[in-house]
Amino acid sequence: MLVMLLLDNHSHVCETDPWPWGGEPIFRNGVYVGKVTTTSFGFTLGQHILLGFVHNPSKEDGNLVSVPYVKSGDYEIEIAGVRYPTKIRLNPPPLPFLETSYKTTRYGAK
Repeated sequence: MLVMLLLDNHSHVCETDPWPWGGEPIFRNGVYVGKVTTTSFGFTLGQHILLGFVHNPSKEDGNLVSVPYVKSGDYEIEIAGVRYPTKIRLNPPPLPFLETSYKTTRYGAK
């Protein structure tokens, strides 16, 4: 299942914590369940946003990846040998309210 991950406790300053580049392992409750395919920095959210595929290695569940399975775990991403906690999402996060309105400079903006 394709999921979105938001990095917690990770500095976006390159000199402090390494940035994810894709291919990083995803762990659910300490067990490898997939890998990151795409990464980006969300400037509005102030966090790294990652996309990746999660699978269920448990034979007793028939390897079923369901919404309850995805939402019930604690997730981590390993970047350069260090595991960082992540929040997992199945839909886009709400954007914070911006107090300033953006004004365009093209097409007759006033």
